[in-house]
Amino acid sequence: MKKRFLPALLALWMALSLLPVQALAAGGAASFEKVNTYEEGQFTDVSPDAWYAGSVRSAYELGLMTGTGEDRFSPDGAVTLAQAVTMAARLHCIFYTGTESFRQGGSPWYAVYVDYAREAGILTEDYPDYGAQATRGQFARLFARALPAAALEEINPVADGAIRDVGADHGNAPEIYLLYRAGVLTGSDGAFRPSDSIQRAEAAAIVTRMAVPDQRVKLPGGDDGGAPAWEGDPALDFTLELLDGSSFTLSEQAGKAVLVNFWATWCGPCVREMPDLAQLYADYGDSDEVAILLINCGESASAVESFLEEKGFAFPAACDGDLAVAAAYNANAIPRTVVFGRDGTVAADFVGAQSYETFQTAIESALED
Repeated sequence: MKKRFLPALLALWMALSLLPVQALAAGGAASFEKVNTYEEGQFTDVSPDAWYAGSVRSAYELGLMTGTGEDRFSPDGAVTLAQAVTMAARLHCIFYTGTESFRQGGSPWYAVYVDYAREAGILTEDYPDYGAQATRGQFARLFARALPAAALEEINPVADGAIRDVGADHGNAPEIYLLYRAGVLTGSDGAFRPSDSIQRAEAAAIVTRMAVPDQRVKLPGGDDGGAPAWEGDPALDFTLELLDGSSFTLSEQAGKAVLVNFWATWCGPCVREMPDLAQLYADYGDSDEVAILLINCGESASAVESFLEEKGFAFPAACDGDLAVAAAYNANAIPRTVVFGRDGTVAADFVGAQSYETFQTAIESALED
């Protein structure tokens, strides 16, 4: 059955691909329609406040992604190469034919999608293990071939070489830059991390932006690959070593909303608001849109590590041992929380313990500015 069906599907695609580019781009984008109903609580592991919640909903409604179980999506789970090829094939098929009507039944389950992707020019190389985790670079390579160039109009003038970990000699550079310029891909701190595994939440955001042009991201700062110019007060810029040994520089977070919280273990109000900050980090902290940092005032790294481990908190933290950063912020009373907009300017400033809702409202407002 598969062998008879696949040539017919590809023949329809080839006929449609001969249409004028303008008509094809307009008609193709209009082909993505809701085919599934997303109920509230559809996936118990997708919080409605999570940065990826809207993308998961759209990807499911458009029939481009499904869950990993009856009520689970596994947003932090890795995407396999088979799943990446499947999503790319679905995108291509819906765009060109107006429907996704693949018939599974062979072995392995993804064979029909791999066959289609090969014939359609999406898959230009074979993988020895389709069950392996797909990297972000491999994902970009597949998706750049899922739609015609006319459907990936440039909205970000990203210069070649602007993405600091994707040089001209990188194997997937043309595809990554194409999708950056189209507003489909975004990075973090001017980098794309092409060798990292791609998570399902990230895949949902990308596949939605491919299908729905209105969801594509206009990068601030123009041509610097997602690292727009930082326009904040130089006196508030700082670099601190995090407890995990990495470093955090405020001005390198340009393009993100940033929440900085000053606290201490002996400060009762600080400790009382920490569960809300932990939930905030769980909902926003792993995205390319938001950075959250807790700065301890005057205590040792060992004391802070022990305290956070005892309380079960896992958010990024640094120690301001000499209180130099606290002094620059005039953080004479704690807890003190400062929220920065994407351009590095102060969007909100709170003294005293705040609620999750207050922090969330401040971050959402900073993201919109």
